[in-house]
Amino acid sequence: MEIVVTGWEWATRVCGGNVVLATTVASFVAWVVMFGALWVLPIIKFLLPETAVSTQCTACHKIISLVHGAISALAAFYGIWWFIKEYNVTNLSSFLMAVPVKPREDVTLEIVMAITLGYFFADWITCALDKYGKFTLVDWVHHTVSAGQYVLMLYYRWGLIIPVLLQTNEMSTPSLNARWLLGHSKSWNGSLLHTLSVVSLGVLFILGRVIFASAVLVAVWYLRLSNLWPEGKDEPTVPPHWYGDVSVGSVSLYCLVQYFFFFKILQVVILGPAKKPTSGTPHNKSE
Repeated sequence: MEIVVTGWEWATRVCGGNVVLATTVASFVAWVVMFGALWVLPIIKFLLPETAVSTQCTACHKIISLVHGAISALAAFYGIWWFIKEYNVTNLSSFLMAVPVKPREDVTLEIVMAITLGYFFADWITCALDKYGKFTLVDWVHHTVSAGQYVLMLYYRWGLIIPVLLQTNEMSTPSLNARWLLGHSKSWNGSLLHTLSVVSLGVLFILGRVIFASAVLVAVWYLRLSNLWPEGKDEPTVPPHWYGDVSVGSVSLYCLVQYFFFFKILQVVILGPAKKPTSGTPHNKSE
């Protein structure tokens, strides 16, 4: 009988049969290849012909971030739907009780997280190699805290729905990057589409990264202070005692970063946009 080994099966075997690790590696490679293709091929030059080289390089990051934001948010919403169905969640109380539970053999939530974890690593590498790009302190804190939380939770597999809940915040990322790309195009700057991207960014950011993220933060603190998380009554192993504290701390720090970005948005709304950098000046990734 002929045995056909697909590329995914081969990648999984290389990663020791670990599907989550294979997904993370595949995600990392995909984003790096996409960045290289955008930079080498005349795609950015065609979309933004009037911009400087530094702006074209930044545009590569913006397009990749836009695509990742859309995929990551859709995957997160699917993960939440799977979680509600898997654990028979019918109300807020049953949802809170299901949060600390260690998932069964299914790796749905892990794969959802692995897609974004691979992106974090790719973003680190491409920004480090990009002489025009610039990671701010806030960018470093956001990526480091998020990636660290993902690695920790993927290892212990407790409370996996928490980072997936926060991953829904990526729904504002496409609007953020579309605003930048349209704003740097002479043809689309000031257009109705550009205005819609600005408005949708504000609405989605407030709903997701401020209100919803704050609700997740309150829920995590409630579970921790009520000694409901982690809960290992029916599990053979329990994470270290510091696991819950680190998880609560990382969610708290994540929310602080979002509040900082929200403050910057309010600053732009009240005081107006900052003066655009001149040609050849490095761009902040979080711009």
